[in-house]
Amino acid sequence: MKGRSPRILVGLAIVVLLVEIAYVFKKGGIDFLTRKLTALVTSAPAKHEPSRYYYRKIEQYDRLPAIENAVVLVGDSLTEEGRFAELLGSEKILNRGISGDTTFGVHKRLDALIRLKPYKIFLMIGSNDIEMKFSDAEIIANYTSILEKLRQELPQTTVYVQSILPGSPDLAPQLDNRAVMRLNLQIRNLAERFSCTYIDLLPHLADASGNLEKSFTADGIHLTGEGYRKWSDQLSQYIDK
Repeated sequence: MKGRSPRILVGLAIVVLLVEIAYVFKKGGIDFLTRKLTALVTSAPAKHEPSRYYYRKIEQYDRLPAIENAVVLVGDSLTEEGRFAELLGSEKILNRGISGDTTFGVHKRLDALIRLKPYKIFLMIGSNDIEMKFSDAEIIANYTSILEKLRQELPQTTVYVQSILPGSPDLAPQLDNRAVMRLNLQIRNLAERFSCTYIDLLPHLADASGNLEKSFTADGIHLTGEGYRKWSDQLSQYIDK
């Protein structure tokens, strides 16, 4: 038995190593390890690092032709999935939503948005921050930095700040609607501080309990066609000004 013990331990170690290797490959292989090592070196949480999809979308957006006096919509998947140019009947509307984006991601890509020199910017961001458990302080600090830089770099651009949409708890319990309401109050105050128009979408897309109206969503977060029509109806009064 004594002679077998080292062999058993070696066998167990090999099994554990194989399980760890399989886990790394499942998570993305070398890219996963690189992100983890970078996070350790910089002491920055890995959750703050945007996805490969984020960088792919930025590269795609950067190759699109510039449009003078464009109206740019900035946000996450809620924005990206909307066919706003068609809904609002304007070729000057540029959708710059990126699925999975956060306030960290928007702040990181501000220079690309600033290069567009848009006539108007409509910002909605924060749902993924809440799901990723970023603190209110982190989210509001990012919002503050975003609005400060836009005011500094684009003084002639009109910036509209939209409320974060709540979720439908039965379908999407991962989105804390209490955090949504709490942050929307702070975002409204920030909009006033930076002289931005705050667009409260909740009266048009939420039910009496403050949850996303079920008839406007299939998964509790993302909108149906009717949900986007309601949203576009609210934007139209500001885009047409």
